[in-house]
Amino acid sequence: MTHSVRLRIVLLLLGASLTAACAAGAPALERPEGSTLAVAGFTNPQNTWELLAGCLPEQCVLVEERVLHKLDLAFEEALRDEDVNYISQSRVSGCREVVSREPQAQQRMAALRYWLQVGKCIPADYLLVPQLVFYHERRGGDWGAEEPASVIMDFFLLDVGNGTILRRYRFEETQQPLSENLLDVDKFVNRGGKWISAEELTQEGIEQAIKELGL
Repeated sequence: MTHSVRLRIVLLLLGASLTAACAAGAPALERPEGSTLAVAGFTNPQNTWELLAGCLPEQCVLVEERVLHKLDLAFEEALRDEDVNYISQSRVSGCREVVSREPQAQQRMAALRYWLQVGKCIPADYLLVPQLVFYHERRGGDWGAEEPASVIMDFFLLDVGNGTILRRYRFEETQQPLSENLLDVDKFVNRGGKWISAEELTQEGIEQAIKELGL
């Protein structure tokens, strides 16, 4: 057996063990019987008052509406695949419009207060708020990228009744070549050794968020 073959086997075994270790995610969220979960559509915050967590100025980049729309569809599909029972984004959107028209909204209420008001409007016991903070598309093709895809997404699970952030998950990743990070061998294998797009990267982030939030 050659050295290169042995190295490949070791990397594959390492990737399998890392995948198994990370697959479980957070403990399942224990929701009281009859409690409701609402899921907001993705937002792309541009100002400090819109953020539930901070970001560097160069990270808060403006993205096109079509990107947010694709993320919403992907999130809904992933939630359905996991049999998560939730109140739809369209209903949350209606309450966002209601809260935004209230007089105090003109004073740019803090982000947490704003989303809690949205949760009470629905009404829902829990509100999941996804935010796309940074989105940089890959430059180049599947097998050779001048610049890799890079994404930062925040997911906040709010306890509306208690007025708190119950759980939070941040997905922050810039794809790297395997030679720079052997710990990413599981991702390298799952991606077929390709340089993936930013859209594909967000799909990974959404699936991971559902696990990490215990939904």
